[in-house]
Amino acid sequence: MDLLAYLARHVETAFERRAAHLELGDRVAERTAALSATNRILRHQVMQRHHGERLQAALFRIAELANAPDTLENFYTAVHHVIRSLLYAHNIYIALLEEKTGLLTSTYVVDEADHTLLPRAQCHGSSRIRIVPRHATARLG
Repeated sequence: MDLLAYLARHVETAFERRAAHLELGDRVAERTAALSATNRILRHQVMQRHHGERLQAALFRIAELANAPDTLENFYTAVHHVIRSLLYAHNIYIALLEEKTGLLTSTYVVDEADHTLLPRAQCHGSSRIRIVPRHATARLG
């Protein structure tokens, strides 16, 4: 009887150890999942911050270019390079808005298909940069 009681205690201890081991494994898996989720969030925040820093640096660079004593052609080319450092912008045109007529007149054009753009009416779109007169603000259209 003593031998059976002794064996029963050892079997009970083995079951308790096994249960504790499984519980520990579950807690480790839960914490690993939580840390993975936190890591994803942090990586996303770091990416956003890096993107914001690149955008801010580009804006500062454009501001520097605007104050530099250089030709408009060199200014437009440099702005194009700054924009290309942020996104794919092989084809781009910069146009001035003529307030009296409301037409956009191209001042800088880089286009694979068409190297000259005729003046055209102002419209809404995401494929151009529109520089309005000095007293107004430059906008990405």
